[in-house]
Amino acid sequence: MSGAPDEVPRSVFRLTTQRPVAVTMVFVTLFTFGWMSLNRLPLNLLPDISYPRATVRAEYPGAAPEDVEERVTKRLHEALSVLSHLESISSVSRAELVDVTLEFTWGTNLVNAVLDIRERLDRANLPLEVGTPLILRYDPTLDPIMVLALTGGRDLVELRRLAEDRLAPAMSTIQGVAAVRVRGGLEDEIQVRLKPDRLATYGLRPSDVSARLAAENVNLASGTVLEGDTEYLVRILNEYLTPSEISQTILFRDGDSIVRVADVAEVRRTYKEQDVITRKDGALSVELQVFKEADANIVELARRVRERLLGSAEQRAWVDGLRSGARPDPDQAMAEFIAGVEADPLRAAAMQRIEARRAAFAAMSSMGGGGRRGGSGHGPSHPSDERSSADGADGSQQSDELSEDEQLLEAELEQQQAELLASLVEKDDAFDYLAADLPSDVLVHPLSDQSRFIKSAINEVRSAALFGAGLAVLVLFLFLGRLGTTLIIAVAIPVSVIVTFAALDWSDTSLNVMSLGGLALGIGMVVDNAIVVLESIARCRERGLGKAAAAVAGTREVAGAATASTLTTIAVFAPIIFVEGIAGQVFRDQALTVVASLAVSLVVALFLVPMLASRGGEGSDGRWPDLLAPIRGAGRVLLGPLIAWASLRSALARRGTRMRALLLLPLVLVFVLQLMFELTGRALVLAIALAGTALSLLVGAALGSVLLVMWLPAWIFRHVYGSLERLYAPFVGLVLRSPAAMGVVLASSALLMVWTYGAVNTLGSEMLPEVHQGELIGRIAMPVGTPLETTDVVAAIAERALRDDPRVGWVSTTVGVPRDEVNQPDEGEHTARLVIGLVKDATVPMAELEEGVMADMRQVLERVPELRDQRFERPSLFTVSAPVVVEIRGDDLGVLAQVADEVAGTLRGLPGLRDVRSSVQPGSPEVILSFDRDLLSRYDLDTRRVADTVSDMVQGKVATRFSDEELKLDVLVLVDKQELRSLDDLLSLPVNPREEASEPLSSLAHSRLREGPREIRRIWGQRAAVVSASLAGFDVGSASQRIREAVQPIEHRYPVVINLGGQGQEMDGALTQMLTALGLAVFLVYVVMASIFESLIQPLIILITVPLALVGAVAALSLLDIPLSVVVFIGAIILAGIVVNNAIVLIDAINRRRRLDGLELREAVRVACGMRLRPILMTTLTTVLGLLPLTGLLPGSAGEGAELRAPMAITVVAGLSAATGLTLLVIPCMYVIVEGLLLKLGQGRAVAQGESR
Repeated sequence: MSGAPDEVPRSVFRLTTQRPVAVTMVFVTLFTFGWMSLNRLPLNLLPDISYPRATVRAEYPGAAPEDVEERVTKRLHEALSVLSHLESISSVSRAELVDVTLEFTWGTNLVNAVLDIRERLDRANLPLEVGTPLILRYDPTLDPIMVLALTGGRDLVELRRLAEDRLAPAMSTIQGVAAVRVRGGLEDEIQVRLKPDRLATYGLRPSDVSARLAAENVNLASGTVLEGDTEYLVRILNEYLTPSEISQTILFRDGDSIVRVADVAEVRRTYKEQDVITRKDGALSVELQVFKEADANIVELARRVRERLLGSAEQRAWVDGLRSGARPDPDQAMAEFIAGVEADPLRAAAMQRIEARRAAFAAMSSMGGGGRRGGSGHGPSHPSDERSSADGADGSQQSDELSEDEQLLEAELEQQQAELLASLVEKDDAFDYLAADLPSDVLVHPLSDQSRFIKSAINEVRSAALFGAGLAVLVLFLFLGRLGTTLIIAVAIPVSVIVTFAALDWSDTSLNVMSLGGLALGIGMVVDNAIVVLESIARCRERGLGKAAAAVAGTREVAGAATASTLTTIAVFAPIIFVEGIAGQVFRDQALTVVASLAVSLVVALFLVPMLASRGGEGSDGRWPDLLAPIRGAGRVLLGPLIAWASLRSALARRGTRMRALLLLPLVLVFVLQLMFELTGRALVLAIALAGTALSLLVGAALGSVLLVMWLPAWIFRHVYGSLERLYAPFVGLVLRSPAAMGVVLASSALLMVWTYGAVNTLGSEMLPEVHQGELIGRIAMPVGTPLETTDVVAAIAERALRDDPRVGWVSTTVGVPRDEVNQPDEGEHTARLVIGLVKDATVPMAELEEGVMADMRQVLERVPELRDQRFERPSLFTVSAPVVVEIRGDDLGVLAQVADEVAGTLRGLPGLRDVRSSVQPGSPEVILSFDRDLLSRYDLDTRRVADTVSDMVQGKVATRFSDEELKLDVLVLVDKQELRSLDDLLSLPVNPREEASEPLSSLAHSRLREGPREIRRIWGQRAAVVSASLAGFDVGSASQRIREAVQPIEHRYPVVINLGGQGQEMDGALTQMLTALGLAVFLVYVVMASIFESLIQPLIILITVPLALVGAVAALSLLDIPLSVVVFIGAIILAGIVVNNAIVLIDAINRRRRLDGLELREAVRVACGMRLRPILMTTLTTVLGLLPLTGLLPGSAGEGAELRAPMAITVVAGLSAATGLTLLVIPCMYVIVEGLLLKLGQGRAVAQGESR
């Protein structure tokens, strides 16, 4: 290179050396923005996922499933099946209800879709009895972020009141809380239990009693009356005050006889009929479910809820100390203080003076506008202010009236009073949380809390990223052997990461497992560009250039290759935009994070790294810096004063000798002082000397240990790497000179690729890995129609077994479902749900622990003969279909039921399938009443009136509301349940009480019992049955293949069509998209490389590294028994982008040696391989080690959420490692063969013409 060593080449990168302050300020500004963005980013477990799914729910009161299907479902299918972007339409018709599920293509605007649905529903021509259909959109935020249980010695009524009246309203005001829902417990109710025979005697209907009660319970505002200047409000207040007043309500008069409510019914204050029972670890409880607003930060919101409900750690410690007696009660101390003052006349007089002064000051403040507070109107905040203000008002007279003892006593009293007041304020602050106000025997138990798993999972990713960054820096230090150069790269990592947070903030991306996983993935790659730049700068220094000139020249030399490798990596993430479904939405955040971090790292490598390299670093000798210099400096600072005193002492001694005769007395004083200082000085010197010796020994030992620990691995590494570096280039040259050796290398690589293709087919497949959160959900179903109490007995059996299991930490049980909530139609009094929290065991993997508990519970529940269905599953982070779904389509319900039973039996016989259930289930037992219209007309009755009478008697009707202080209780009028114990009791109810001879229901209606289908399903307008199952020990792909083979003979025997749905169908579509994305990623990589190299051939040579990388990835997946999934394919796409970087750097170096040095083809390849070995190994090892903690293969690294990130990390680590080893041999051979052929054909490009860009 021409020019002086210190001459800086003309280039845009010259700014990095000429304007270092400006460059530093730019990056400091970006770093500041990134740091501020980090504190603003919301924290969630997963990215926001918008599911393109909607459900239309229509209610048809009193209709059986067949009637619902015929009159409602078919019309809804006809109206909705023509919606645009509709992928599937299915429905479930049940008694009085139909749910139509609409699934749209991903990316559909659901807001517009809902408007289209509403428009179609308006044209559906539904029966008049059908109310306005509801349109329900699935939203993951509908799941509560936190579930709390309230237990204690109080009855369930009081627990429910505490939850509804005190806890829920206060928690609803917390910022970010959308709603708080209360479940369980008991609610008060006033029941008017009618006697049917007494009603018939007096000719009354239930509606007559209800109407009379509503008319007599009046609280009505009736306007105003003006009398003179006074306006009076007129209120009619005639509410029931006690249940006995309800009993004494007059229903009617018949002459002198009065008929009251008590004559026909019994009025009792009792509880509403329970629709749900909740328990925590066997104890009856009341549950509170906390729901978040759409944009709320789950972790921060959960923290606010916990602190508002349970208090901070300091608050709880304060309250616990007070309740245990360890801390004095300020209220009691204040009372004792006042009593003590009043018992002492002198102290009592002083206290009176204090109060008098305060009263005087208050009067003065009210007249003078606030005294010292400048008209604020508030009194002084401290007694001393009051005293000074009062003294200022009365001059010195007040002070003259108090003796000194009285003033001291007054000050003492003021101090004690101030301390007690401060303690009272502290107590009020300590009790400022909801649980502190609850009775002492009422406990609040946090159950499910999404924030715990989120924090744990994110902390795991953060720790893995930091650990990976540390490993990467360590590898760099071992390779470079220079502390300064390593520190430059170590600076590049946090700068790139922190600035990336600004990009995430600007793109409205949250911090979640996926985005942080992308950041951890990027950490290993962000140093690649910095390594390449520093290596180039180091080579320029070796050629004799100065620091500034080397920084600019070295950066300019590799800027093109660094940009090319970065663009190829960025390009592979573009196809993720075209991936639809959950995979695209979940991994889009990760792609954005990697792209942002790589783009930032390129800017850092091209501008910040050269600036740092030009301003610092070690000298050419690369020696360790003087680590003992600070210790020597500290010693000089500490010993300097003592040395100065020693010099002063000598001067005083000499001066004292000359003046001995004249200044005897001062001499004695000087001698004494001299002696004192000398002894003190010598003691200090001795102490410092001893301490310094000990410190030196300790520091020396510590430094020696550190140097030994660092030097020994470095020495071993340098010798091993030195040997590799010395042998690699000659070995490559030897291979390149032998066509047979090159043939062996290429043939071996080809065989490995063939093996990879065959091994891929042996891998299983699944949609997404299951995440083990340490929680299980158990669902129990009894036959439809089972009472709540019976279901509760069965749920208690499972609950007891779980409580006795040492692997289980807690159990929350919910039997039934609340009537006022929108639930799954197959839930009711016959179902129960158990949420099981497991105890973590470091010696047992969580997956194995969960499987063991589920297997044991299935055995326990199999002993319950009445049980119709049981399922145990893990909470799902994603809304996907069941693992196995078999759809059977046909027209005849009987044939569908028969085929569904046969398919279910077949699936139960296949290994690896469990929890097999069919949608064809017996329905609820029904009593069908059909009225004889001729008989009704004979008694002057109509069907509606009789039906209303029966409904009022059996179901009951809320007549009015009873006020009990702040409570409003329903007054329910119904027939006493003791009067309705059988169907005969129902049929004997009188329905024409006002006639001379009342007629029972049986004389006017025909009754019959039946058990129709529980539900009727339709898929794309055709009737269907569905058989579903979960998997145990098998992947979805393998299970789907075996199921197809098993059900194929059944399909041939019946007029039905059998299809496989569920996760298998979703997975097929997702994997097809991922393969397309992988192919598109490879194409984009080729486009970028062809554009940069201005060659169509050399990018093809580089792309050989992609199948070489798949060799290592497939081998690792096979060895670890990891099935193919969306996560694995994301890893493969990432691998396609980064695996080509080494080949790009290598081929770029070969081209440069041919162009600049004029070397022969094989010699240029050999020299370039020797030059690029170290940067290739460094970039590979930093990426591999940066990702290694994410693989979960290191001890203690398989933490929360590892299932989502480990397959991707393993794919990248194994693939990159294998590709690097193979690239170092295969790429040189392929380059020599291809370029040699082109040269022989006369088509070799003139390397010397133009620079490879």
